Amino acid sequence: KLDADVLFVMNYPEYVGGTYADEGFAERNPGLGYRYTAREVFARDPPTKSLLYAEFLKGYDGQDDNEQMKGAMTDMAFWIAKSVWEESKRVQPTQSGGKLMFCIGGGNLKKTIFL
Repeated sequence: KLDADVLFVMNYPEYVGGTYADEGFAERNPGLGYRYTAREVFARDPPTKSLLYAEFLKGYDGQDDNEQMKGAMTDMAFWIAKSVWEESKRVQPTQSGGKLMFCIGGGNLKKTIFL
């Protein structure tokens, strides 16, 4: 309604950058959560559980588990942000200003895409 810019920052869960799992981390470090990697996520919820899940992750074949998860999360977040942005333009067709800025990496802001 206000032709404002919107900034969407994709920040990743810690496990996407994890290099090892530590099952006792939460007990030794109360309040800091758990320490695991995408490998443990895929082991708990394997892509073979769902045909759609497996099909979606095919686009990230050849990457390690963490990079697969990061790529999938980035693409899903971008699709959602872009879809909501485009829908808002249809609902308010007189809206002419404003940009959607999609940033990857949270505080590190490694990449920004302007729509």
